[in-house]
Amino acid sequence: MVMSPPSAKRRNGRRNAAAAARPAVDPPTSGDEVPLWRLRLASCLLAIAVFGLYSRSLGNRFLNWDDNKYVYANVNIQHGLTADSVRWAFSPTWYASNYHPLTWLSHALDIEWFGLDAPWGHHLTSILLHAANTALVAIVLCRLTGRLWPSVIVAALFGLHPVHVESVAWVSERKDVLSTLFMLLCLWAYVAYVRRPRPWRYALVAVALVLSLLAKPMAVTLPAVLLLLDFWPLRRLSLKTVAEKLPLAAIVAISSVVTFWAQDRGGATRDLETLGLATRAGHAVCAYAMYLVKTFAPWPGSLVPYYPLPDRGGDAVTNASLVVAAMVLLGLTVLVAVQRHRRPCMAVGWLLYVGMLVPVIGLVQVGTQIMADRYLYVPAVGLFIAMVWLAAEFVSSRPRLVPAAVAATVAVLATLSWLTWQQQRYWADSETFWTYVVGRYPESPQALNQLGRVHTDAGRRQEAIECYRRAVEAAARQAKPGQRAEHVGARTNLGNRYLEMGQLDEAMKHYQLALRANPDYGLAHNGVGAVLFEQGRRSEALVHLRRAAQLMPDHAPCHRNLAAALLSQPQSEAEVNEAVEHLKTAIHLAPRNPDPYQLMAEALARKGDTAAARRYVEMYRRLSGE
Repeated sequence: MVMSPPSAKRRNGRRNAAAAARPAVDPPTSGDEVPLWRLRLASCLLAIAVFGLYSRSLGNRFLNWDDNKYVYANVNIQHGLTADSVRWAFSPTWYASNYHPLTWLSHALDIEWFGLDAPWGHHLTSILLHAANTALVAIVLCRLTGRLWPSVIVAALFGLHPVHVESVAWVSERKDVLSTLFMLLCLWAYVAYVRRPRPWRYALVAVALVLSLLAKPMAVTLPAVLLLLDFWPLRRLSLKTVAEKLPLAAIVAISSVVTFWAQDRGGATRDLETLGLATRAGHAVCAYAMYLVKTFAPWPGSLVPYYPLPDRGGDAVTNASLVVAAMVLLGLTVLVAVQRHRRPCMAVGWLLYVGMLVPVIGLVQVGTQIMADRYLYVPAVGLFIAMVWLAAEFVSSRPRLVPAAVAATVAVLATLSWLTWQQQRYWADSETFWTYVVGRYPESPQALNQLGRVHTDAGRRQEAIECYRRAVEAAARQAKPGQRAEHVGARTNLGNRYLEMGQLDEAMKHYQLALRANPDYGLAHNGVGAVLFEQGRRSEALVHLRRAAQLMPDHAPCHRNLAAALLSQPQSEAEVNEAVEHLKTAIHLAPRNPDPYQLMAEALARKGDTAAARRYVEMYRRLSGE
């Protein structure tokens, strides 16, 4: 027998002692170790709890923020799920600056089932999807780690956290909950593939990824997420598993190109001249830090449906706040890097959070918001995983703390549930919604303009004018030297209100200011045409009204106004025929509006088609209630 020298024995002893003192990481386990009935029961109870919590949203109305474009004014799906709506959903129209055909089909299916006069049905679908996602988070995590209770707690945090109210209570964010459903099914399929690799199982992973991307392109980070899971808890990360993700990465690359093209074609992106790269990077750093605050301290009033950019009336990004945010992010990154081998759950959770926010963090700026609660819908799960697994490790070595840990968990979940219940009240209707946003950001032109639209729809003309004026003034104050100092939407809405009151000169002034800022703003051309027509300058009015219909081919009032002007004093049969074509478009775009039917009856009567004219008169009477 060969004896080890004393120095080697001492070294081996110290190594063994250090290994014994080092906290053990979770070994790769199988979800099959957890009794299936427990997992099913826990998942069902979670889904029921989430559904009950969000039942408050069943009484909410549609909002005038995207719900019109997505649902109740989207003529492409007005007749429900039909061959035409399916064809339109998959065609590259780039409607609403997006390409997500599965989302369009889900809205069409809701219209098929519930119609447009029952918002509760549309909310019901979103709530059911969120409840299903909550159950799937528990199932997938348990299958990945073999740990039931940590998985259930993470799923409960996901399902009950108030930061997710925006994704669930806003009908237009159906894409969020629907895309996440397929994303979680993709992860479930991946676990099955890892355990028993078969080509058809890999195909299921790819199909689920495609479906998730067709609902919302947020899933572009999914191949990277699968690599993180290979590191922990699957413990299979290698060059082979990296190569395994290349087909999925190709799918994601195609989706990214299509998404950028759709958003750029729709005018949703902002160029680097308007918002520089350094500014975007600063906004991104602060947004990362603020998302952490909203995840761990979602106090009443801290969650707002709309966070405008600093140059749009939002909170200023100061140098001090940027430095603090950068230090926090750097410190956390260094911490998880140091602990990546001893506590891989920290590294995976943190990278899930950071990585899944990359597409929406603002480096490619889309829209006028600096951040949005809905963007945390999936990334927050990474933070929950890191927090819950660290807590479970701490408590597992201290059994006496188990009762206190259980009590603390119940208290946290109860508090989050109460906050979520309260947060849903801000989504009740458009007036409640925008009043809340304006209360938080009184200098936001976008929010003020939207609140003005609410007052307009309610017939409160003076309140609407006040909101539009405030929006115009706020935009002027925020404009930088050389930048456009107009909010053309609010300016045009001011013109519309003065036109209604018969103050033509005042209306024309606002329309012209809007066109000076944006010569291709269709609604302002429509307003100018309406004023000129009222002044008896028909030929000049037709120029602007035709331009408005050309710029806004999907806006029914533009076509209706042009047709009315053409029929006022038709100079030729060609003008009557032109009016008929525009009225057909107006009726197609807004089939519930009775005005175009009356005009169509008049046009057809002039053409001598009295039978068709009578049919349109009957349709007008039915729609107008005469």
